[in-house]
Amino acid sequence: MNITKISKEALADYLERIFQNETVIRVVSSSPATRLGRGNFERIAHILNSYARATGDLSDTSIERIALSYEQYYDTYKESTNSLTAPRELVKLKPIQKFFRDHVMDLIIGNHVQKLSIQFPLKINDMLMILAHINAQCNSNQFLTHTFPGALIGQIDAEGLDISRELFLKEYSVLAKIAGDSPFKKGVLCVCELSEATFGYGTIGPERFTMIANDPSCKREPYESNMEFYKRNLVAVLDRKGDQLTPEERALCLHAGDSIADFYYTNNQVGVAIIRAKDGKVDMTVDNKKSYLLGPLQAMKFSISAFLKADSEIAELYERAVASVKGNDYSAIDEFFAQCQQKYPENKIVNNFLRDSMCAAMTQLSLSNFMQSYADGYPLPDGRLNRGAFSLAILPNPIDLVVNYHMRNDEKAR
Repeated sequence: MNITKISKEALADYLERIFQNETVIRVVSSSPATRLGRGNFERIAHILNSYARATGDLSDTSIERIALSYEQYYDTYKESTNSLTAPRELVKLKPIQKFFRDHVMDLIIGNHVQKLSIQFPLKINDMLMILAHINAQCNSNQFLTHTFPGALIGQIDAEGLDISRELFLKEYSVLAKIAGDSPFKKGVLCVCELSEATFGYGTIGPERFTMIANDPSCKREPYESNMEFYKRNLVAVLDRKGDQLTPEERALCLHAGDSIADFYYTNNQVGVAIIRAKDGKVDMTVDNKKSYLLGPLQAMKFSISAFLKADSEIAELYERAVASVKGNDYSAIDEFFAQCQQKYPENKIVNNFLRDSMCAAMTQLSLSNFMQSYADGYPLPDGRLNRGAFSLAILPNPIDLVVNYHMRNDEKAR
């Protein structure tokens, strides 16, 4: 089996190179709000990381190619809110899946076609074999991560992760007594699966502080920094308390909050500790892949009923194709789609079906953690992780990229 294993050090280097890429930096920085910049940061990293784990390709060429496609096309994939005007789709895909289908999936398929010595055009059995091989590749490259604010990079790089070294306990004690604490899991060090969640943690600061300094009336301004936003939130939280606080208590809370914010928000980076997890089970069988790829075929009849009534030959081929789903001979399915494409090349419902099904199967099954993952995290039993157990990727904080970009543009416009 031709499987490429990725080391934790190689993955850390790859993640850093993603955010040294000029196209990626431009897309994130020029986002029209910090919220959107953070979303672009998470999605680009997640898409590229999924591609790399599926293929073993960590090249700068692939980073640039996919980043350029994202810059040019991602915003064209919008979730339709009008069911009457939305295009008819037999396989429902979210915007990130549609982008993946049109700009990433073929690169992954081409990689595995070469490894498996498969010839185009692909038959159903070829598709199932590719899905199984991608699944095996991803299961052989399982990673866990812990993402943290950049202010802690020096300490963690030197000493490793250790929850007993949690900072600002005195300040948090003041805030908890006066302003109220958060449901933050205190005294617990967690890691999560390498997924989109990896790139969301750490970008807005320590979770405990951001949950304490959180007033629902405060809406973030488009280019507001973390420092400005969370200090403003803390003031709003204290304002709500009103006469319940003495001037001394209010001053203590503001001093505690300023100490935490001034430490964490003067650094514009994010650290990601990467652990190579135990490899998952390599399953090269196609039974569970078959249901993703072929299950929707049986639900297709209603959407193409008029089409089937108009052509008895195609209708007969369809019935044979559906009957063959439960077996292992998919020649009838191959014949049905081949005839549809030959006789009705403009019928997008039928012709897009296999491509959409392949995308759904790949993103929901073969690529682990692409559409969902356990983002809450797994607690480490002793709350520690020695430095040698993880590699470290140092990334720019997307919030700061957006704020600084628009600050520079404002200065030029004056």
